[in-house]
Amino acid sequence: MIREWQKILSEFEVFEVLSEVGTHDHVENFDIVEPAAGEDQQLNHGGDDVCQDVENAPPLEEAIGKEQDNQDFEKPTDNTNENENENDSDNDNDNDNDSTDNADESDELNNDENGEMNRRSLYEEAIEALRIRRLRSAFATVISKVAEDLAGYDVDGDDLWDVEALMTRRFTNRPLYSCRKSLEKEKVILALDFSGSCWDYSNFFKSLAEIAEKFGDVEVFDASNGFSVSEDNYNLCLTDKNYYPFSYFKNRVVIFFGDFDGGASLVDLSRIAKVYWFSCEERYDDLDEHDWCDGYTLRDFKGSYYECISEADFMRLVKKIK
Repeated sequence: MIREWQKILSEFEVFEVLSEVGTHDHVENFDIVEPAAGEDQQLNHGGDDVCQDVENAPPLEEAIGKEQDNQDFEKPTDNTNENENENDSDNDNDNDNDSTDNADESDELNNDENGEMNRRSLYEEAIEALRIRRLRSAFATVISKVAEDLAGYDVDGDDLWDVEALMTRRFTNRPLYSCRKSLEKEKVILALDFSGSCWDYSNFFKSLAEIAEKFGDVEVFDASNGFSVSEDNYNLCLTDKNYYPFSYFKNRVVIFFGDFDGGASLVDLSRIAKVYWFSCEERYDDLDEHDWCDGYTLRDFKGSYYECISEADFMRLVKKIK
């Protein structure tokens, strides 16, 4: 047993000498023992006996298998980067989820805002429609009141019997069927001041113009800064897009909405026509305070004058119109 341990120690001394030499040139001076190809060679070399004589030494085949298993065993890899990548991926997923949640919340807020805007828009449309209906009703009431005394004028037609033609038929020898006529209803004139001084009332005036266009017996005129009283200058009719002289308004019923800028022309018009003036003037108390009114006062105005600063005033004044 002692001899066998001496042999093993001598082999370790040989390997230590080789490690100290460290060059291939010196290796040539040593005899390299080839591995045993079989059990006979292993017995001659004594390797199998040595292994089996060592106490608690495993069999050769088992030792070789363990060595191969150790060679096949992969070294543990560093998972730090993978863990970091996984953490980064998890963070990215969390960020994506957060952004998705924020986007969903933003969409919900946008939907709420759009819904609120839609509700507000529908409410405003309903209020506007109600306002127009009330304004149309009030305007129709005004038209009916100011036009109730209008007789109209005769035109050719067969709607009515022409009493005058029937009375003179003995002298004119007109056929009976030709003694008929039609009555053209005289239209009420709505004049609106669209000048810059009435800018605050432009929406109200525009609504009146749109309502009046739907009445067949109303003509709408642009009376910005009043009427043109000169026969050389004409007044624009918005209904038929034609221009008319000042004499066109003689013996007509005129409803005017405007301020004192055209006050002088309103005084002149009141002398030849029936005028209803709804004044939105807030700068002056009387016409003579305005430089454009030629020294006239409200006492010189022969028509009906109403202070109408707002649409609500017009609704209230409807009952007072005679």
